[in-house]
Amino acid sequence: MTGVTNWACVRGGMIDLLELAARIEAADAPDRALFQRAGEAVYGQSHAGWPQNLHYAYEGCLAAEAWTSAAEMLVPEGWHTCFMHTGRHSGSCRWELRQRAGDSEESRAVTPGQALAAAAIRAHYAARAS
Repeated sequence: MTGVTNWACVRGGMIDLLELAARIEAADAPDRALFQRAGEAVYGQSHAGWPQNLHYAYEGCLAAEAWTSAAEMLVPEGWHTCFMHTGRHSGSCRWELRQRAGDSEESRAVTPGQALAAAAIRAHYAARAS
């Protein structure tokens, strides 16, 4: 699927939202640079595009390596966690976000923070595409 809604402007050019979600899911561990790109893809590079003081809180979470807390800030308004499961045997985490309208997006990754960040980016993509 292509179109203007699939792309976000981040430092260094444009990035495909679904490609970014896939890169976060595929990473062996949380990666600050990927989380930084996720924040920029959702809210933009400029502090002006972020809700009041959220940029500073997000940067603080990244500095503290609080990946799940940072990922929570990426969840679009109107979406909520429907399901989260960490597999004891698979070593992966599944996170599903849902909207009241019944739309849902999910992700699987090594850590809960990565799974939530990728699901949130997919939810932003779905919201922009509709």
